[in-house]
Amino acid sequence: MSEDLQNKLDSHKELNDKLMALLPETDDLSLMALKGHLIIEESLNSLVKSHCSYPQYIVKARLSFAQLSNISKSLVNLPIHEHVFPAIDKLNALRNNLAHNITSEKADILANELIQICGTKDKGDERSTAFHVSICVCYILGQLSILSGVSEFLLTQNEDQVKNA
Repeated sequence: MSEDLQNKLDSHKELNDKLMALLPETDDLSLMALKGHLIIEESLNSLVKSHCSYPQYIVKARLSFAQLSNISKSLVNLPIHEHVFPAIDKLNALRNNLAHNITSEKADILANELIQICGTKDKGDERSTAFHVSICVCYILGQLSILSGVSEFLLTQNEDQVKNA
């Protein structure tokens, strides 16, 4: 692995570790989904800004979570993209459901769909839904960290090729 790629991955791992530390240990599905959503939003922001010449305008745009997700999809061209973004979209649906309903029968359904997309629960595992959503957030965060590092490296390589042409 090239030193440049390793540096990009290390940089994103550092952010990933900081965000992981913010994930609470709780059996409260609402808290887990809301906090996980914020953590993934920060990671998406980082991914988008790393591809911009003037990232301050991304902050100024005050993009929604869905907009950040879609812009992220448009910026990267890696196969992992097909696996992580459905989970991100489902987490967003879960968060929106919980944020706009005092009580929700649909929340458990959405949480279980997220867990199924991520493949993070074995049959017979009796740990709470909130626990498994936290594992999904970790899975998404790890995927985004790798996606961001590799995508940023490829972008840098393409820019170098254009400069040297």
